[in-house]
Amino acid sequence: KEEKYKYILAAYILLYVLFGMSSEFREEMLNKGYYSLFYSSGVIIDDLLITEFVAESTKPDEFKEQILKCLKEKKVTKEDIERVKKVKISLEVMETDKPFRVSDNIIDHLLDFGDIIYNKMDIIRSITLKDIEEVRKNILMDNYSFVVGYPKNKKEEF
Repeated sequence: KEEKYKYILAAYILLYVLFGMSSEFREEMLNKGYYSLFYSSGVIIDDLLITEFVAESTKPDEFKEQILKCLKEKKVTKEDIERVKKVKISLEVMETDKPFRVSDNIIDHLLDFGDIIYNKMDIIRSITLKDIEEVRKNILMDNYSFVVGYPKNKKEEF
């Protein structure tokens, strides 16, 4: 369970570095007008971690290509990882002030790992650049779905 949790955290850190609120990618794409809304989330299904990117964009095909390029090519540094680990640790600490978040975390752990993970902070601190690169190596770049939705009878406006 700890190794699975560590792997999921490494994936979280990779995605946060690449696409998080303070990422270069996000700022560059916003400045180029690729999106007006953009976020990502993940879900665990069996042994798969599925990541979803959601965006409002007037250039969906080009934006998708930029996301794929960033996933393949953007360099991640030790400093990036350490910064995000500090953010993650602070978020974990803040959640302990909210009883409903504590109970949600316990339920999530039981569902995802079959047990409660008690040493979360140690696991977060232990993540290295090697762990991040292992996650990146395992991303199935050719196995994705791309869906574009248009407002009813409004496609010509895009």
